[in-house]
Amino acid sequence: MADHTFWQYIRLKVIVTFIRLINYIFTRPHFTPSPTCIRKLIRIPSRDLNRFINAWIYYPNNYTDSQKLPLVINWHGAPEYPLPGALEDAEDTFRWVEGQRIFDLDRVALSGFSSGGNLALVASSELRREFKMNIRAVYAFYPGVDFSIPPEEKKVPEPIRPLPVSFQHLLTEAYVPRVEDRKSPKASPMYAEAISFPEHVMLVACSGDIFTPEIEVFGKKLERAGRDVEVVRIQGAHGCDKTTNPTMFRAEARDFAYSKVLQSLQYIM
Repeated sequence: MADHTFWQYIRLKVIVTFIRLINYIFTRPHFTPSPTCIRKLIRIPSRDLNRFINAWIYYPNNYTDSQKLPLVINWHGAPEYPLPGALEDAEDTFRWVEGQRIFDLDRVALSGFSSGGNLALVASSELRREFKMNIRAVYAFYPGVDFSIPPEEKKVPEPIRPLPVSFQHLLTEAYVPRVEDRKSPKASPMYAEAISFPEHVMLVACSGDIFTPEIEVFGKKLERAGRDVEVVRIQGAHGCDKTTNPTMFRAEARDFAYSKVLQSLQYIM
């Protein structure tokens, strides 16, 4: 894996910093947790000197010490930490989790949204056999699974607010600078061996999302390998589970997709 050239990094850093600022200004009000939400911010040691991975531990109501807890991590993004930076954060998190008693290592599931969905799939296939924890399932919401497909070719019949092609190129260049790395299983789950994934895989695909065609192909690949795969298809939607964009948010679609995950977890766990 290779990093960016100096001027390439400077250009990407300036653009991405501006985008992050705009995103923070317009979306931060939507991130206030519910009054019933009980969570704790922690810092997980990273392999990099003097760097930590921020994470939230969520506590259910009426929590007791015998209960095991969910963990949400904020991995370090690109262009500061291109491939394999996010995967290394996942690996460091797995290593930390295995040393904690508050997690049930026999009943582990991974999940993520968009780029987080990509990371959940990559971590579940690339790291699963390296740790003692039993990753039983992975739930990926509208993930990109194939960086090798040019953005110009990522199309759906009725797109809903698709990312501009130039912006897609920017994201790909920031995270996977070298074209030859875009078919690496560490970047694109499509190129991982199908049997390397957990037994249970759920993929949520929105009909208005340009990632949907590759998600469908990926799901069929896993099915042929004998994985228990469910592709949850949501019609007339794109990013419909997030309140950050009122024009795209659909509560009934969100509840439908989330209920599918809950039902699966109750069955698998």
